[in-house]
Amino acid sequence: MNSRERSLIEKAGYANGWENVRENSPERVVLFSSRHAAEAIVSTADTNSACWRVVFPNGPQAGELARGFSEARQHDDSFLAEGEAALGRLLRRAAELAMSLPNHAARLFAEEVGKLDATGLEGTEALRLVKQRLGQNLYRQALLEYWGGACALTALAIPALLRASHAKPWADCESDDERLNVFNGFLLSAHFDALFDAEFITFTDDGQLLRSPTITDQDKILLGLESPATKPRRRPKLCGHRIRHQRQPAPRPRQQRTTRRNPRPSQPHPQRHPRDRRHRTQRHRNLLSRHHPPPRLPPNLVIHFPAGRDV
Repeated sequence: MNSRERSLIEKAGYANGWENVRENSPERVVLFSSRHAAEAIVSTADTNSACWRVVFPNGPQAGELARGFSEARQHDDSFLAEGEAALGRLLRRAAELAMSLPNHAARLFAEEVGKLDATGLEGTEALRLVKQRLGQNLYRQALLEYWGGACALTALAIPALLRASHAKPWADCESDDERLNVFNGFLLSAHFDALFDAEFITFTDDGQLLRSPTITDQDKILLGLESPATKPRRRPKLCGHRIRHQRQPAPRPRQQRTTRRNPRPSQPHPQRHPRDRRHRTQRHRNLLSRHHPPPRLPPNLVIHFPAGRDV
């Protein structure tokens, strides 16, 4: 490789998650990053064109990376990239997987927990909540890296509308490695996360969507469950989730309600005596006179009437 080709490799690596260079020689370029423990070895595959062979010796598994680059995978678990754009896409995807697999989030969590324990607040409720929130944020970030920042079912790429869903609940996991494993859940949009968390939907090992019988055909249309994109791109550990999903009760037949739920008994209106209104009116006058008595005239008041008029 000449200096120009090596510069293109370094540029592609720096822009796609491999910002450091460990080796730069005419035979190969070795890239690494401070954000993960993987390495990328890039060498020429064809001297007549810009085609590179990339090997990840301690990076993501070749089988996992081959899900998006099946045609570029070779028999020796190396990958071919023709052109700078293809090399950039391959390096970016490898960096995303390296920051989530095999359990990168658990290692980061252990490092951060060690720093928190050094503060001397071990055993307090506040520290427990801080650790839980830290683990959930790292797990969400790992899922965002693994799924490319998009929903596993709908490819929705708005981070504010995406949720990190657990196949095995957070409280039921036996260790932090199990809680923070990206194979223990999905990155789903908000309404699919609610359905998955309540066991209304689940998946088979080959990624087929299963829905609860409580969801009718009309509900399926409203929720978007009949979309052809409702198939995840990988196989998680969903045995326990499917068992809970099968415990959903059968739907009750819907009956159209024609009457009131709790109708009031019909009672005849009682007949009132004509004096009742007069009595109420008189009581009202008595109350008014008690609070607002009529004005009293002075005893020596003399009223003069004009002459010539009959009084």
